[in-house]
Amino acid sequence: MAKILMTALSIVYVNSDPVGQGQINKRDDVLLIKYLLKRAIEIIPLDHRFFKFIDDSAIWTPDSAQALMDYQDAKSRQRGNIIISPSGSVSRALGVDGVVSPPKGIINRFGFTYTILDLNFDCKDIVGDFVFGNLYRDSAFPIELKKSLGL
Repeated sequence: MAKILMTALSIVYVNSDPVGQGQINKRDDVLLIKYLLKRAIEIIPLDHRFFKFIDDSAIWTPDSAQALMDYQDAKSRQRGNIIISPSGSVSRALGVDGVVSPPKGIINRFGFTYTILDLNFDCKDIVGDFVFGNLYRDSAFPIELKKSLGL
């Protein structure tokens, strides 16, 4: 079930279980991730031609998975987390695994933020301030998700 997490700086929306291909994909978690992903793609200055359309259903689809992996890849490149070996092979210091795991703290063991926190941060401009908790006021925020979060 999706939930609201209070941090020292703000309120963020997080999933309770992993979302992605082969994951638990609870209904609320999928609605939350699809909403955040769709809005982040509309807002952040990344090359949008890499993203496929994400529908509003609570079902995790191959298009959703591809969009998530493209987002993770773009964020990795944006941060400069690309490692190019002398032989020319490319790897990423930040995993592009197509899974949104719930945060177990603000920073993971590699020192990079979790995808769910990136998604929240990228969506902050929807409400025009740094208070992520106001995302539920966005007209595109899923009504079903509002109800389950008690908003």
